[in-house]
Amino acid sequence: MSQITSEAVGSAAEALIARGEKPSVRKIREELGGGSPNAILPLLNAWRDSRQNAVVTVSAPLEEDIDLPPEAVRLLNDLRQSMASAMVTLLRTERANSITTQKSVQQDADARIARVQKEMDRRLADIEARAATQLQDARDEAQSLAEQLATAEADVGDLRARLQVAEERASAADADRRRSAELHAEQMRQIEAAHRAIDDDRRDQMMRLEAKLSAANQELRALKDSALGAEKR
Repeated sequence: MSQITSEAVGSAAEALIARGEKPSVRKIREELGGGSPNAILPLLNAWRDSRQNAVVTVSAPLEEDIDLPPEAVRLLNDLRQSMASAMVTLLRTERANSITTQKSVQQDADARIARVQKEMDRRLADIEARAATQLQDARDEAQSLAEQLATAEADVGDLRARLQVAEERASAADADRRRSAELHAEQMRQIEAAHRAIDDDRRDQMMRLEAKLSAANQELRALKDSALGAEKR
């Protein structure tokens, strides 16, 4: 997969807007055919900043020849400046909250995965140690019985019985080792399920944050429309 770039993310976002869709990390990934959410998110935020900066740019003061009292012109200009400043502050606050939330989710996910991995490693190591000890014991006993069989042919029946028991123990130890491998495979599936759950949580967080940013953009447009209406009056 090609490297995710700011140009690729910006083009994908513009394409989504052209189709009447709202850009999000999930939709950007679908548009690009993949990519890490952690790589896409900051580039998408930068693209949004560039668009928001263009929208929140403060317009020039009213011309002196407009048929309004000088005090009204000054008040309208001050109001427009205050609204633009307030919206810039709001957008910066929303962005800071988004970054803080993302870091918190990532830290929590890392801690959860570390705990699960540590517990799985401990259990796997314990099972493998027991299986290795049992297998070695069984092999040692089988070897000892084989040597006794070679030197004690008179008691061959008894020795064969004991050898069979040793082989059964070796088989049981080998079965334990297979169960250990199956447990490891199950644990890996649990890790993958945990990753998917974390990705789902992260997507939910991002969708809520995108909803907040959308609401902020709507409020900004409403304020600009109100200011333009005041200028026309």
